[in-house]
Amino acid sequence: MKMKDWCIGLLAGTFLLLSSSMAVAKVGVTSDSFTRLANSTDYADNDLIANHETAASVVPLVFKFNGNGAKIIGIRIEKSGTGLTNDDFTINIYGSLPVPTVGDNAALLTTTVPTVANKLATIITGVMVAGSAGAYQVKTAGGAGDNLFDPIPVAGKRVWALLEANAAYDPGSAEVFTVYLYYEYD
Repeated sequence: MKMKDWCIGLLAGTFLLLSSSMAVAKVGVTSDSFTRLANSTDYADNDLIANHETAASVVPLVFKFNGNGAKIIGIRIEKSGTGLTNDDFTINIYGSLPVPTVGDNAALLTTTVPTVANKLATIITGVMVAGSAGAYQVKTAGGAGDNLFDPIPVAGKRVWALLEANAAYDPGSAEVFTVYLYYEYD
């Protein structure tokens, strides 16, 4: 066996040994959506944007993750309406089911006490960008700039979210909101 062939074989074997013992993060995406009420009543700052006007009927967004541990690294919010008047939102991410005490278009309050275990993050999304079929906003973890947040570790297989207005938002009737969470997992 030539020295060159031996070295190549040794390097290939070492690579296979190392790569089989190294954890490689996978990337996934999970999403959920809701349709807000069929009206165009303006929202105030901190108002809940939801699928129902009655607190007991509000259904929070739910996101399911693959793997044994996940870390949220990106968020995309889309809405079907093309209007961009004060379309600045906050997404509140919870590790346990939040129970709103108000319905759509009222100041967001929940019975969920914000602790490290259940209130994982509050991300201000910023102003949306017009698209061909609505509007969207993207936030990413790490780096520098306005569209950033720290990666959000997820302890379980799912998280929940509620959306709130950051300004006097002028909605479209029966707008559909879709939220995508991009994540790394083992």
